[in-house]
Amino acid sequence: MIDLHVSRHRPTVAVVDLAALSDNFHTLYRLAQSAAQNSPEFFFCPMVKANAYGHGDLQVVSRLRGLGAAWVGVGLIEEALHLRAAGDTGNILNFGPFDREGARALLAEEVTPVVSSRADLQHLIDSIPTLTEPPESVDFHLKVETGMNRLGVEFDELDEVLSTLTRSPQLKLRGLMTHFANGEDAADPQGRTEMQMREFSRCHQKLVAGVSAEVRDHLRLHVGNSGALLAYAQRPRALAVGFRPGLALYGGGPLQSGESALRPVLSLKSRIAQLREIAPGERVSYGGTWTALRRSRLGVVPCGYADGVRRGMSGKMSVLVRGRRVPVAGVICMDYFMCDLTEVQDAQVGDEVTLLGTQGQEEIRAESWARELGSISYEVLTGISERVPRLYVDASIGNN
Repeated sequence: MIDLHVSRHRPTVAVVDLAALSDNFHTLYRLAQSAAQNSPEFFFCPMVKANAYGHGDLQVVSRLRGLGAAWVGVGLIEEALHLRAAGDTGNILNFGPFDREGARALLAEEVTPVVSSRADLQHLIDSIPTLTEPPESVDFHLKVETGMNRLGVEFDELDEVLSTLTRSPQLKLRGLMTHFANGEDAADPQGRTEMQMREFSRCHQKLVAGVSAEVRDHLRLHVGNSGALLAYAQRPRALAVGFRPGLALYGGGPLQSGESALRPVLSLKSRIAQLREIAPGERVSYGGTWTALRRSRLGVVPCGYADGVRRGMSGKMSVLVRGRRVPVAGVICMDYFMCDLTEVQDAQVGDEVTLLGTQGQEEIRAESWARELGSISYEVLTGISERVPRLYVDASIGNN
């Protein structure tokens, strides 16, 4: 049982299992190596954007570096700077677009930029002379647009990119990437991902024909997120590519079994703060949307929509108490929700309440919340607010 009272005035906490994170990393790394056919230029970049999908970027990156992660990926310059300020000195790949000041910040902190437009490329060139100690060379990765229609250089722009690189020898192209709109169908030879992969191959051929042998021989190719990686493992392609797992690293996605099963890393827990007995006909919470049909026993739990338990889950979600599923009663409040404990008569104040995670033989996953919300588990995990403390445990060394 997790001690939720350690150094906290409120028992609500997100428990992050670093042992599960480690297991998932090793599983995905092996799958990626296999999908990349053990290419010597194999590229593997775990994504830690959005506070490591709500898990806590500093602690997650520290663990990933210890596991041998040469690269981590972020979505914002601010996220990269946060890691650098905390002392991380490893390779960081920044995926977001940037202006000239952003380029300057990236280069000053030795963060590798992803260039997704000709403007990005020009911002890099313009920022180099403004640095106190201009670097002799600037490594970057180039993102090409293949069908996502979000960020990326178009095929017809590649000639100009090559021309710019010829005029600016300090710029060193070290990676070529794209992003799949539906990576989960990567095993389907007729799927959307296959169409994007053909366009990526066309871009790759055009680029390698216009760069030096040194660049060509060391160019890292990476294309897929978690869904694409898991699908590619079933059907590797002729062109060896690397991957950027995000959700799967944290155990999200469809339920799996077998040796390659991924484990959810985060659990959301609280405790019963008060118990209430109410008579038949009494209503509960704002708007009185829940009415007791019998004499009922309610538990008040100090966790609400300001913590990431979306109000839209009112009337749709259950929690685990003493290993049993119990329904939430009434509208979820900003700081609290109530659950119906009438069928768990032995429940007491202080009992652990599991919102996400496992208790006894029961489990509640972020995917179940996402289904009720008409959303995806990414939104559920990143929506757990920063006012919820993260408690880091590591079952592999007995720290729980």
